[in-house]
Amino acid sequence: MWQRKQTLFLISSIIAVVLCLFFPVGYASVGTLGSEIPLNNLGWAGVANAVPVITAWPLFIFMVLAGIVSVVTIFLFKDRKLQMRLCYWGVLFDILWYVYYLLIYFKVSGQVQMGLKWAVAMPLVSIIFLLLAHKGVKADEKLVRSMDRIR
Repeated sequence: MWQRKQTLFLISSIIAVVLCLFFPVGYASVGTLGSEIPLNNLGWAGVANAVPVITAWPLFIFMVLAGIVSVVTIFLFKDRKLQMRLCYWGVLFDILWYVYYLLIYFKVSGQVQMGLKWAVAMPLVSIIFLLLAHKGVKADEKLVRSMDRIR
């Protein structure tokens, strides 16, 4: 299980998700001094009276679901078809994270200046690793099927 390359890709995807959860993904500049209010996956950090009220909980939920799917996928190494489907589910949760982030970005940037932090790229890194894991699982399935034909 641990020697397979797709397991390493899934672990890398989990690391990307955890990094995205623990670091700010954006900020809003408010006031004339340009003080920054960071946006985490759980919401706006600190007092955010100047930032339009929009909840960020879905960001947290999508990231947690993507991480859980990746963890579960690692341990389903005997069911490769389910593993491939779960890789796509992880990609879907990462894409939904971006969709909701864009919703927040465009709603807030109309009223205050909004900026991005480096952690906003982590779901994209997770998507790449999940697609690589899917490719590895698919190659394993193809290899097993070819061995079945030889018998």
